[in-house]
Amino acid sequence: MLSKMKKWLASLFKKGQENYPVVWNTNITPIYQHLLPWINELSPLPESLSELPDTTEVDENTIRWANGAEDGVFSHHGMGASEITASEIYTSLKRALEKNDKESVYHFYQQVAEQSPLSYIDDLIHLIVDKQEIHAPKLEAFTDWLLHNSPDTNVVKLAISFTVFFPSDERLKTLYCLACHDEFTLYTIIPIHAMLTSTSDYDAMWLKLAKRVEGWGRVHLIEHLPDEISEETKQWILTTGYQNSVMVEYTAWHCATYCHLADALETQNDSQLLVASSDIIQALLGGGPARDINDYDDAFRCCFNYLSRILEQDYLLDYYFTVLGINDYFQENSEKFENSTAITSLAQTILDNPIWDKLIAQGLNSDDDILFRNSTSIARARGQDIFPYLYEKQLNHPENDLWFELMKTNDIDQVKQVIALAEQQLPLEAISTGPSDSLGLGAGYVQHGKLDFILQELPRFPGVGLSMILCGLQSPVVRNRNMALRALANWKREDWPQDLEPLLTQCHAIEPDNEAKARFAALLRGEPLED
Repeated sequence: MLSKMKKWLASLFKKGQENYPVVWNTNITPIYQHLLPWINELSPLPESLSELPDTTEVDENTIRWANGAEDGVFSHHGMGASEITASEIYTSLKRALEKNDKESVYHFYQQVAEQSPLSYIDDLIHLIVDKQEIHAPKLEAFTDWLLHNSPDTNVVKLAISFTVFFPSDERLKTLYCLACHDEFTLYTIIPIHAMLTSTSDYDAMWLKLAKRVEGWGRVHLIEHLPDEISEETKQWILTTGYQNSVMVEYTAWHCATYCHLADALETQNDSQLLVASSDIIQALLGGGPARDINDYDDAFRCCFNYLSRILEQDYLLDYYFTVLGINDYFQENSEKFENSTAITSLAQTILDNPIWDKLIAQGLNSDDDILFRNSTSIARARGQDIFPYLYEKQLNHPENDLWFELMKTNDIDQVKQVIALAEQQLPLEAISTGPSDSLGLGAGYVQHGKLDFILQELPRFPGVGLSMILCGLQSPVVRNRNMALRALANWKREDWPQDLEPLLTQCHAIEPDNEAKARFAALLRGEPLED
């Protein structure tokens, strides 16, 4: 394929066509122009630029992909059958370049705009090189034209992919500009790598790019690390860069493996590295969507070095669940390791240290919300009753949102306390405005979300929480109504207040959601509710 590509690229010395008919909505800003103001910045995009010009407005009930998420999910978990093939795109592209008329360019453009190129791009690149039919200078000019002028996301993605054929300093700058948006980072990685033949140059560029994206863009970059990673880049990844707004589980294995986490823990006595290692190791232990602890060749040495470093430093709550997870993993998988007891004995020594009770007490009395929540989680894991701390904090600070944690109790008297507090602090009348088909998404439904946390636990406590149930039954959020119905389904019919059945009948009559309506009917008939 390489020899064919060189032969084809030699035709670049011939003149190409640069004038093409505009076939898109010219009222929409070109994506490149939209992102250009941020080209010299080193930090992630501001919110004002993160929404691309071709983003369609959606109503409150529509769930939209986060930037880069659709390609990210499909690249990891596979995608369904493509609606269009590489061969079809190739034919349309060839016709558009040869005819250069509005009809052929429009046909190609619409095909590309409607679907992510992820499903066909590799095959298309091979077709272009293998067939040797497309005039390279024309494709070069066409690529630049789309790259700088198109307002449509999928078209820009395809144009980015074509730049792998046409390395230049100017295109490198353009790719750097586009790569700052999570939607395009994946597509820029290979062309940028191809344009920077020096390993040190690519490492420096990689680090700049990784600092400019926080979501799927960073995930993709970490999955495409430089062949030779500098110490500066390794250190940044192991202390900061491993983080992303998607899931650390996607990147933990790459970070630990290629940045040699086990070695770093052995040679560096650094608290920042230790805290970061807690996140990385915990993500590896958690498994999930990517390679995990079972795929990590250095798992034993990494965990041993991690535990050894904890014994040398001041304990932090950040370490607890990682140590607990390590202990559980090596106990459950002792047959895989020759000396698993070396790990479990270290872990148990750390877990048995009475310092945890002191740290938990400090955290439970802290005004730092993150520290407080960490303390409650660890205290609960250690079998401590934290309800009094949670209740007092919510009582004295109504702006808090501790309803989920408060409802994790098994004590019915404590649940009654929570209900009484919720009656004081939640705007029940403002929530129960009548049914609609709302999914309860967005800032306007924060209070409905708080009600969720209470309603979802009430099936465990039949006869308790009528005020919450009545509110939920009349909420505009479908989820609230379904949770209220499930809670009420566990009540004995004789415990229903006298006016409840008429209310349920009225609610059933006006219920807009078919599934919720069926549940209202089943409840009135005394039948079990379907999930």
